[in-house]
Amino acid sequence: MRGEAEKVVGKALRKYSRSSYVLATKVFGKMGDGPNDQGLSRKQIMEQCNASLQRLN
Repeated sequence: MRGEAEKVVGKALRKYSRSSYVLATKVFGKMGDGPNDQGLSRKQIMEQCNASLQRLN
């Protein structure tokens, strides 16, 4: 399932202070079945960053 790895990483990082690590991610990959669920537009990057943060808690 798309985004499951981020949920696992989020759980693993809960015990650490947010300021003690740097987390990187990638963009462009297909994150849904719709025609606009991938890409490098500003809109897509912002939406996927927000979705990623939600999955990470």
